[in-house]
Amino acid sequence: LAGKRDYEAEVTAVAGQVANVVAALADLPERIVVRSSRGADVFKEGAITSSPEGLALLAKVVEGLGGEAKVRSIRSTRQKVNIQAQTPQGEMAIQAEQIMVFPNQFWQKLVLPMGEMSMVISPEAAFVSGMMGMQDLPASQKNGMLDELKREPHFVVQHAGDPKHVFSAGGTVKVGEVEALILDVNADGAEVRWYIDPATGRVIRTVAHTMGMGGPAETVTDFANWKTVAGVPVPFSITRTRGGQKEASIEVQEVEFNPSVDPKIFEKPGGAPQP
Repeated sequence: LAGKRDYEAEVTAVAGQVANVVAALADLPERIVVRSSRGADVFKEGAITSSPEGLALLAKVVEGLGGEAKVRSIRSTRQKVNIQAQTPQGEMAIQAEQIMVFPNQFWQKLVLPMGEMSMVISPEAAFVSGMMGMQDLPASQKNGMLDELKREPHFVVQHAGDPKHVFSAGGTVKVGEVEALILDVNADGAEVRWYIDPATGRVIRTVAHTMGMGGPAETVTDFANWKTVAGVPVPFSITRTRGGQKEASIEVQEVEFNPSVDPKIFEKPGGAPQP
């Protein structure tokens, strides 16, 4: 179990040996869950803290994002993008505009071949509106999107000193031509693995388990074609696979940091009750 986190390792013990397993893990600082064949759970709670190597790698990411002062100044972002999405009906071209307001508000408008639709996520509401009217999103999708906001790199590095954010270095792996450094991030319960270019400090790939229309799946996102916007490096080409299948290619057209945002875009239209 050396170097493993609680979600990366499973221990199986025959009847009568669960106590021995718990004893063997007693000195580990992480949260341990041991489940017996009869369903009984034994919990070991401990302080989960960032490793020195993880914090050092995080500092490299901060510099790769433009430096601490620049990163901490970002409160919201607006992007306009072109998406080539893979759908059951084939490839679909989508134009999108999206706004993120940290820590927990997200608005997106999609221009589809059949019309327009928008999606809003916030602690108070989660809904889509468009050609078919307005519909609340299930709690699982709402919570999944809120976790996505927690994983956003600018927001994550703003919480480097927050004990609810844990950073652990995890070796290296080849990503394209880059021998990337691995950083495991637990952002207040939202887990993601970052693959970092050691030469630039840029996060060139992320891997996370996310919630989508088809349920939870592993999502791999690759970032390329970096450009500097207002002193902040930004990837303008993004490729996303989900469950091992290509989901979308995204080309960023515009990026704005700290745009003027009307708070009414996060409200349900017509005074509809909140879920």
